[in-house]
Amino acid sequence: MRRAEDCRDLAAVAITVFPEDVYRPPETWAAAYRNLIYFHEVDKGGHFAAWEQPELFAAELRAAFKSLRQLI
Repeated sequence: MRRAEDCRDLAAVAITVFPEDVYRPPETWAAAYRNLIYFHEVDKGGHFAAWEQPELFAAELRAAFKSLRQLI
């Protein structure tokens, strides 16, 4: 059985930090993931960002997948 920290390289990781979320991870924490392809802090939104800021949430998803497509 693999430990959680051994699984960090299995999938691409994209993180958007919303200012009103319950927890705001610092970029140094996110950098622990070896396959971090996208990290961005935005100005609006919270825990329910897809509902609160749907356009911004969709733009963040597009940006994350765009950076993944550029790796292929």
